[in-house]
Amino acid sequence: MDPIPTPVSPLAFAGPTLLATIFSYLLMGVLIAQIVQYAQNTGASDRICLRLLVTCVAIGQILQLSFITQKAWRVLVLAFTTPALMNQQSTTAAGLPMLNGIVALGVQAFFAWRINSLRRDTRYTRPVPALVLVLALLQFSTAIPIGIAFVRSGAKSTAVADLTIFIPIHLTTQLVCDSLITVSMIALLWRIRKETQLRKTQTLLSTLIKHSIETGLITTACVAGNLAVYLLRKKDSINIVFQNVLGFLYAIVLLTTLNRRLSYRGVSTAESEFTEFSVRLNRLAFSTVAASGARTSQSPTAQVLAKGDQASALEGAAPTPAFHPTSLSRTVNERLQNDS
Repeated sequence: MDPIPTPVSPLAFAGPTLLATIFSYLLMGVLIAQIVQYAQNTGASDRICLRLLVTCVAIGQILQLSFITQKAWRVLVLAFTTPALMNQQSTTAAGLPMLNGIVALGVQAFFAWRINSLRRDTRYTRPVPALVLVLALLQFSTAIPIGIAFVRSGAKSTAVADLTIFIPIHLTTQLVCDSLITVSMIALLWRIRKETQLRKTQTLLSTLIKHSIETGLITTACVAGNLAVYLLRKKDSINIVFQNVLGFLYAIVLLTTLNRRLSYRGVSTAESEFTEFSVRLNRLAFSTVAASGARTSQSPTAQVLAKGDQASALEGAAPTPAFHPTSLSRTVNERLQNDS
């Protein structure tokens, strides 16, 4: 029996669709586990903006998975009886790059906020959060024309090769933004680690640096792979494997980052002032810590570290009235909430 003629190569178009669908469902399972962990642990006590961000990301990924499922059904099932459907997509397929852009915008804006919380007011670090936010908005703004152009082209899979302007700009902007976030987080945490002399704080900061490398490398590598495959192989659909999983990776990175805060806070009460966000001690004026209430010529970080060495609070010794770990932790948390 002769094979059924198809408008495009099944191996080049149906194969990537199958792989993208499998990976999407696997990553959705990971995302659900992260969402459940977030809801059970830190979700109830988080700021309303963080909870709204997680909710929007979750809804976006549910929509994306439904669009991916519909596309897979057309290409892998309906195309057996109607081969033209292997190339002719539904209009919902145009929503995939838009949803990726929305999720990426939310996650990148979250990391811009984190960088702003950690940075110092120097001429080198001051513009970094704004630059990250501008790049995030740019990549989102270029995702919209991709979807519109795809619909205008007749929603054909082969039409993706003709979008030679918007797709490279969109992916390049994402790549630059993710790389900037990763480098900035590592550089800021590394600088703070070099300035502190507390061994346990250094260990915690080393863990934060490691996690920043892991989370940054995941999305950066996926975007780089998507861009490289699109530029090198425009006549097939291999790039959709990267495109379909990219949104899930952004969502998982966000939820993983939020859930890891619990492990940072899981240290002893004496160490709780050095959690993920309280490495900003160097930027806060802890006038309430000093017993006399008078400020010295030392920087806020030096004052806190000096008192910490005197009291040996992080080594288990009894604290002095001038440096009580519990009261300092409470002060730090209150100041961070007000400052952020």
